[in-house]
Amino acid sequence: METLSIVLIIVSIILVIALVAVFIYNINLETSMIDPKNCPLSSGDFGLTPRKTGTTLEICTSGVTTNTSAPLNTTSSSCTFVNVPDLLTATNLCNAYKECSSFSYSANTNTMMILDPNKPLIDNDDTDVYNRQVPTIFV
Repeated sequence: METLSIVLIIVSIILVIALVAVFIYNINLETSMIDPKNCPLSSGDFGLTPRKTGTTLEICTSGVTTNTSAPLNTTSSSCTFVNVPDLLTATNLCNAYKECSSFSYSANTNTMMILDPNKPLIDNDDTDVYNRQVPTIFV
């Protein structure tokens, strides 16, 4: 009888330890999840991160165009473009530059900036960031 009670105590202790471990693991999962309001919205080739901007990439050279009606760089090698009339033009402009993995666009100022992917995003109520989506193939 004494052996049975010792076995029950040991089993009870193991169960309590297992429950505590599961509880701690669950708390760790909850704290490491990304809040859905911080996830980019995806629609098409680019995901949207609203009300953000970033640091402009220093040099953009691969998509230089000779079209005079195209949006203009503010300097010859800058990745900031003015007179970008709409988001479709900004998207096409990003697609013309191999350096462009994300860009910010302001419809209020008609300005588009190709962003440095190694710099953090910052809050800005006037612009939105568009991140190129990685294609997914379902088999």
